[in-house]
Amino acid sequence: MIMEKITGNEPAQLCTTSGGYIGQYSGLTIRQHFAAMAMQGMLSNHLMIDQFSGYDVIALEATKFSDALIAALNTSQ
Repeated sequence: MIMEKITGNEPAQLCTTSGGYIGQYSGLTIRQHFAAMAMQGMLSNHLMIDQFSGYDVIALEATKFSDALIAALNTSQ
């Protein structure tokens, strides 16, 4: 199965109807969803919080994790 590479700007979840129609979704992008999951993991560990100098740094690191995951997914296809 050949899949297109993802940019991270695609919707994280698609809306479908009972008829199978895939509609527009204005929620989180894949990149935002991955970053949120990375940030949740970092914030659940007090040692990780202590390692960084502030929440803005944690947010930046979470986006780096997200971008790295997207890049890895695109190379493994």
